[in-house]
Amino acid sequence: MTTKLAFATDDGELIHSHFGRAQYYEIVELGEDGAVSRSRIPKFSPHVTPTPESLSHDDRHAGMFQALAGVDVLIARGMGIGAISGATAMGIKVILCDTKSIDEAVRQYQEGELAHNDRRVHHNHHPEHHNRNGGHQHHHAEHHNHG
Repeated sequence: MTTKLAFATDDGELIHSHFGRAQYYEIVELGEDGAVSRSRIPKFSPHVTPTPESLSHDDRHAGMFQALAGVDVLIARGMGIGAISGATAMGIKVILCDTKSIDEAVRQYQEGELAHNDRRVHHNHHPEHHNRNGGHQHHHAEHHNHG
């Protein structure tokens, strides 16, 4: 039986620090015999890809998981509660790790050493909470009604 890992990434080498902002999934299939195959697929991102304002935040996040059918484990270095819930609802295990390199994380996973770090869960999607530690901003249209 193969195990299918999906990594949030922009370049296929490093694990993205924010799942929602990653442009791709690096799919790594681990065979029973230790064989590894890799492919990269585009990842819809509600933080990058324009979406209709009529969609709720949850509906926008749902689009990120469509490409993950058949994936066993989703690995990122940071993820919000909504995204974690969406993945687990599909039966996908989520690991938020400190490791930056996909190759290193694959090795750690194979050896049972890839640790989940609960501190990497993003508990709030509002800019004022992300910026206090030098983080990033989310610009959602509904927050900027200048009319």
